Amino acid sequence: MKLDEAYQIYYQQLSVNENRSLATLRSYESELTQYLAFLKNKDVADMREISHEILQEYVFTSMKTKKVRSVAHSLSVIRGFHAHIHQLYPEINDPSLKVRVHHPEKSLPKYFSESELEKLFDYFKDDDKGILAKAMFEMIYACGLRVSELCALTFNQLNVENRMLRVLGKGNKERLVPISSYSLTVLNEYLKIRPSRDKYHSPLIFINKKGKPVSRQSVWRMLHEALLASGANVSFSPHTLRHTFATDLLANGADLRSVQELLGHSSIATTQIYTHVQRKQLTSAYDRFFPTHHSEPEKTEKKGEEDDSK
Repeated sequence: MKLDEAYQIYYQQLSVNENRSLATLRSYESELTQYLAFLKNKDVADMREISHEILQEYVFTSMKTKKVRSVAHSLSVIRGFHAHIHQLYPEINDPSLKVRVHHPEKSLPKYFSESELEKLFDYFKDDDKGILAKAMFEMIYACGLRVSELCALTFNQLNVENRMLRVLGKGNKERLVPISSYSLTVLNEYLKIRPSRDKYHSPLIFINKKGKPVSRQSVWRMLHEALLASGANVSFSPHTLRHTFATDLLANGADLRSVQELLGHSSIATTQIYTHVQRKQLTSAYDRFFPTHHSEPEKTEKKGEEDDSK
């Protein structure tokens, strides 16, 4: 089977049978186009000619110009491609089965300190722009929201009476997150100014001054502006507030499983990235209550007293 024929078969599977989004299709198309170009440059014209060694060489070559995560994503796309062709045509081997990408250890998440949070929230003025920004960042921090989840929040997801938020996360996975009284107060300040900008009767909670949905880009831009002006760490992002939410919960005694539920992680392994907080607390407690150097008890000698050991 020719490479281009196999590609068309897989593309139809993605676009028609699986009904993937346009963004996903473009991503897959880009990755597979690069892969097929590499194969053709190696004079590989047929799917049966692709070996494990050739695919591994492609991965090694990609790692010279791409980040590890990008290469891992590329390999994931390629695995799907080969797996589908092998499923339809068992006589064509899948060369991707034992190809691996070395993942570096995950770095610890950044998070706001208490003083940095104060700097950030003190920056926002009591005008419409400041009230909107403060409400959005309060919800991200206090409810551990992703930016995409914040932008998609509707009034149907908000239960003020029970102080609960129903969040639709990745893969439309639903989770319930409590809202503090203070967070509701901040949100209510924004809801007072919202009717004046709601030109299109939007079901979304957060809209801009034109009445349109707040975009992810605008949330990033507003935070960067606030960090720059308040003297806080400008490398922080809206997602850093979500990290801070998890970090503060664990620092104040929440168990890992509860934090997993509140963050909407499918696997607790993802949540374990935050256990650096627990390790830090354990080390601090150990150093405080069990010092490394013990003071030797003073020896007193009495005249005429013999050593019992003799």
